[in-house]
Amino acid sequence: MSSKSPGISKYWQSLLLVLGPALLGIALVYFIARPQAEQSAAEQNVRSVAEVKAGALDNALQVLSGQLEGLSRLSQLRSAIAAGEQGTLDIMASEWSLMFSNINQLAILPMGELGTADLGVNRRKLRNNIEKDIVERARGDERVVIDVYQLDGRYVVSLARAVKSGTRSVGAILLTLKADWLLAQLESFESDSGATTQSATQLFYSVAGSQPTLVVTQGNTSAATQPLASARVPLRFNANLSLAYSVMQAPAVLASAMPALIVTFSICAVLGIIALLRQIGVTHNLVGRDANSLTDFIGSAFDKESAAAPDFGFAGFASAASGFSGALARYRKKRSKASVKPAEPMQVVTDSEEGTSWENPMFANKIEVEEPEEALETEAQAGGALEIPAHIFRAYDIRGIADTELDDATVAAIGKALGSAALDAGNDRLVLARDGRLSSERIHEMLQNSVLSTGCDVIDIGLVPTPLMYFATEHLHTGAGIMVTGSHNGPEYNGMKVVLDSKSLVDEQVQDIYRRAAAGSFLQGAGDLTRQDIVDSYIDQIADDVVFASQLKVVLDCGNGAASEIAPMLFASLGCEVVPLFAEVDGNFPNHLPD
Repeated sequence: MSSKSPGISKYWQSLLLVLGPALLGIALVYFIARPQAEQSAAEQNVRSVAEVKAGALDNALQVLSGQLEGLSRLSQLRSAIAAGEQGTLDIMASEWSLMFSNINQLAILPMGELGTADLGVNRRKLRNNIEKDIVERARGDERVVIDVYQLDGRYVVSLARAVKSGTRSVGAILLTLKADWLLAQLESFESDSGATTQSATQLFYSVAGSQPTLVVTQGNTSAATQPLASARVPLRFNANLSLAYSVMQAPAVLASAMPALIVTFSICAVLGIIALLRQIGVTHNLVGRDANSLTDFIGSAFDKESAAAPDFGFAGFASAASGFSGALARYRKKRSKASVKPAEPMQVVTDSEEGTSWENPMFANKIEVEEPEEALETEAQAGGALEIPAHIFRAYDIRGIADTELDDATVAAIGKALGSAALDAGNDRLVLARDGRLSSERIHEMLQNSVLSTGCDVIDIGLVPTPLMYFATEHLHTGAGIMVTGSHNGPEYNGMKVVLDSKSLVDEQVQDIYRRAAAGSFLQGAGDLTRQDIVDSYIDQIADDVVFASQLKVVLDCGNGAASEIAPMLFASLGCEVVPLFAEVDGNFPNHLPD
């Protein structure tokens, strides 16, 4: 045993001579150089990941911009806007909204030369002045306009693109997404790239001359801040404390030893950071390539139905391409069905002396099917001709002497004609309202019963001013409404203002109602009656859109009309001091004529 001891001792000595300095150097690097290198690497990692996150978000916004660009150039869209086909535009907006995640609203806004001041019934789709400003900016810009703002206490991001007919703007597409969409893009980047989840991201919205406002936060923000500007949205990326390492204190004598090893390990740390940066750069390039590929695919999909999706490096882009293809296919299928012309339209023959025939689109090209006995059967009926004064059907409304020209039989025929026309236009619900004239309650009740007899549902909103009927057709999504009102005429007059297919009836459309009522060509069914108060919703909508810079004192002459109760409430909700005059509904108009 003793003979082996010197050899073993020399072995250990040699081993210690070799390993001792190495172990000492490793200890120095571990306790001194490693924390410093890791701290530096963590800070560099924060900056690098922030750059890639900003690029990923910009690319996602670029994809959205490309989608809106493609949609705005569709010939079907321009044709529908030119023809004033509001129903078709609503179908397009509904179908296109399926293409986007975290969507708040997609609105198609036909406009004339006056821009947002010429929106008509679509004005309600712009929910505040910021959205009006975004759409106006888009009209004068060849690019997609992007903005971030608060809506009902929550942040949203909106993109707007003008719809051009030649060089003239004829409308705009407004896409509004929830702020969660921004976080989804960042989470998708972390999932696809393998970036650390121990990080925090904060998105700020800033306007020149004001403090940035926090929009969304992802992860733990208890860390130092690394600000970085995004090309489209101000972005700030924070590192979690677990990514940073504090420098541990060590004896001064150890700090000055083995500088060569410290340099060696420092070089290794730098090489590691370079490798990380290279990987991040590759990821950034892949995101950009996928974004460009998706934009090209969207453009080609509009031109040919069988466009093949390219190979994407990230699953999120492949999913977006698949969703877009599905939505576009459903849209084309629906448009194809809608364009089929009936082979042999059915003729409804009336009992009038002239044998007038009228074609009902709802029953053209009928297919016989077995239906349950309890199912409601809506059918066209031919009634006898009725003597209806033609002169009460005017350019923009129906108006006549209440007791003689708008008797019960005439009102019933008009109601049945309007209910049938609403169903033909695809409006199975109709808003009914009246003013405070002495004859309005009788005419209102007669219209209600006759519209229900056609199978069209009636939503009765009661005694309200005319603007509330127009508001209700949009707010309740009916597209059809009748307002019993004599407008500015004397108390002996009464009449009706009508909305069908989200448009006010004018000229030839009013005459169509006359011809139908006179011929007695009506549908038959059993509609449902509901009553609804929409006054609070109307006042809330106005209060959200209108803000006075200072309190006003307003004198309101309500003229004993239908606005007698609502108008003072509305202006009071806007912060005005209201002095009401003649604010009691009285169909005799005792103080002055309605004009």
